Amino acid sequence: MLDTSVVIDLEHVKLEQLPDEPAIAAITLAELTAGPHAAADPHERARRVSLLQRVEATFDPLPFDAEAARAYGLVYAAVTAAGRRARGQRAVDLLIAATAVAARLALRRVRISPLGVTRRAAPKPPRAWRILPLLAGLAELGFFVVHGRPAS
Repeated sequence: MLDTSVVIDLEHVKLEQLPDEPAIAAITLAELTAGPHAAADPHERARRVSLLQRVEATFDPLPFDAEAARAYGLVYAAVTAAGRRARGQRAVDLLIAATAVAARLALRRVRISPLGVTRRAAPKPPRAWRILPLLAGLAELGFFVVHGRPAS
């Protein structure tokens, strides 16, 4: 799945850096739809409308459905457990990540620098046995969310 920043800079991204079947979230389409309304300059507004039209013609966005909503809870819990902010502008990124988790896709982000495009590729998926500690940690997190912290 492509992050909104990748979709915006798609013309600068090399084809080999994209997944074989790129996808976007409906949340990304919502961000792109808001873009022209946020532009004060008419030329910038026209550029954003053109991008939106190309994206709408190219992609069938993945919906933010009930499964994505459940995944959002896990993503939110993981982000806050890591001591990071999960509200404000960051919440939109977490909604996109939750859509990717629900669709079982890797979220693809790239960084555009003056020296060219550098890729932050998602690592290879872990082997099945390596997921066990993650599942145990999520189960423990769920237990403490439901039952509260243990008395010392």
